[in-house]
Amino acid sequence: MTSLAQSFPEIADPALAPFWDGVRAEKIILQSCGECGYMRWPPAPRCPECLSTTAQWKEAAPTGILMSHATYHRALSADTVTAVPYSVALVRLDDGPQLYGRLEPHDAGAKAGAAVRACFQEIEPGVPFIAWRLECGSGG
Repeated sequence: MTSLAQSFPEIADPALAPFWDGVRAEKIILQSCGECGYMRWPPAPRCPECLSTTAQWKEAAPTGILMSHATYHRALSADTVTAVPYSVALVRLDDGPQLYGRLEPHDAGAKAGAAVRACFQEIEPGVPFIAWRLECGSGG
């Protein structure tokens, strides 16, 4: 069986290093335009709002709204065999950008529009991961 970490993006990629360093520190760090302040994910050489090439990395709130989710009941690859069933969530952060991650627990009965909060995990030693949990009292 392959490692679950093998299906993740390259966490050593210098362009993504601030994001992954933030996840290791249990924070969401995203690229922000130095001109207009637009927060974006994934990082890019130009701001999609004002086309500026200046950017910095800033901490985003670890909260957002569940846009959508899907529960997988069968493994789509060898590295997820032991993980099924699991749910994948698309979350719009309160600060704007959208991120994917696991919805924990997968059978939470979540509905689109529910408030969620990031929880940080290590799927393997040194491999950080963001999952999402419903905020108390938020079923959508």
